[in-house]
Amino acid sequence: MLSRAGGPRAEKDWRLKFLENKATKTNCYLKKYRLLSKADFDFMKADAQRSDFFSMRVYYKKGLSANGCTRIGISVSKRVGNAVKRNRIKRLIREFFRKSSQKMNGYDLLFSVSNKIMNYSAEKREQFLQRDFISFFNSFLRRIE
Repeated sequence: MLSRAGGPRAEKDWRLKFLENKATKTNCYLKKYRLLSKADFDFMKADAQRSDFFSMRVYYKKGLSANGCTRIGISVSKRVGNAVKRNRIKRLIREFFRKSSQKMNGYDLLFSVSNKIMNYSAEKREQFLQRDFISFFNSFLRRIE
């Protein structure tokens, strides 16, 4: 029996195209752009410079990665809200970073989100996060140049 896509071969071809497209994306949020371990987070908290904004605090420091990529970590406290709200905030920050052009300056960044933004609607929270993200990168670029 043939499937709607034209049989097993057509389905396999579709999967290959999907994997090829996925592998060629240049704006992916790859593991090399992430702070993953507890040691990475501890490294960031020790002797890092920081910038405070309404919705977040950002720690930044020259990174240890050999490839010169900027890596980010995101910390969202349970006080910010339930898991759905915290994950939404993390997705927004990852998306802002993915779309930014600041991936190759060799710094490690740790975004720590404040619970002050939970007094506002979801739309306002997103606006605050985006505004503060842009403000951080504008001031960050002035400091490292």
